[in-house]
Amino acid sequence: MAAADTSTISRASSLEEPQLTSWHVDPAAAAQLKGVQRRQYNSLVKELADHIVDLGKELRCPVCLSLMGDPTQCPCGHVFCKDCILQALAIAKHCPLCRTKCTKRELSVSYVYEGIINTYRAIQPEGMDVGSEVRGML
Repeated sequence: MAAADTSTISRASSLEEPQLTSWHVDPAAAAQLKGVQRRQYNSLVKELADHIVDLGKELRCPVCLSLMGDPTQCPCGHVFCKDCILQALAIAKHCPLCRTKCTKRELSVSYVYEGIINTYRAIQPEGMDVGSEVRGML
């Protein structure tokens, strides 16, 4: 029985999580829904798309307005692209948003933002606005 357990474990560990490469609303599945179910389905998909768009906005650097690269946090808690905050500190020694004093030594990598941005990039293929694309399919 131990051998069976081992084979089950090795089989389960060899399975990989499916990778989401793009958002796709399956028209065939949506077509099978009737009336209220279809409206609820469309409403849920639209709500999800809106949240994804909102998340993307929150993950943009307030200086360059691009998705943050190397998210770096000031002592005040504001987060910027590393390059953007270093350029801003070269001009003035304060946070560009709240003007709290800040030096290069006080900056720290925001590992939380880094993880969230990496996850967002995994569901947001390059050059695609997932939220807008999904909303356009409804």
